[in-house]
Amino acid sequence: MSKGSVIKVEGLDQALKNIDALDQKMKGKTLRKSLMFASKPMLGKAKQSIHSYIGTLKKSIKRSSKLYKKKTVIILKLGIKSDATLGKHNPAIYGPMHEEGSVSTSNQGFLRKAFDSEWMQTITKFKDKLAGEILEAVKKLPK
Repeated sequence: MSKGSVIKVEGLDQALKNIDALDQKMKGKTLRKSLMFASKPMLGKAKQSIHSYIGTLKKSIKRSSKLYKKKTVIILKLGIKSDATLGKHNPAIYGPMHEEGSVSTSNQGFLRKAFDSEWMQTITKFKDKLAGEILEAVKKLPK
């Protein structure tokens, strides 16, 4: 279930000029903080789209980010976190059945629906938050 989408964010020319003044650690912190802030509604939408009786699955929906330091590339992962301690109730086992459907259940597509409905707002929020975070970080640099 590793389906994904690639989105190139444009319109950050000035912000990216300023981000070069930051060291790698501060650059990563700024990018991650902005992405996690922007993706919060997408996470909420994914959890909201699941039937209320599937509490374990709802709790297992998580997001994480990966930053590639050589380039200014950051990846957001929204998905189901496995919990092996739950045995047959492990969300990693029955989560894909709810997402893609199975013989006995229909396709709910809760992760895809969340992405499709929220990605434009997430990009806009990310751009706005990143520009603000970069300016704040640059102000904190010693002169």
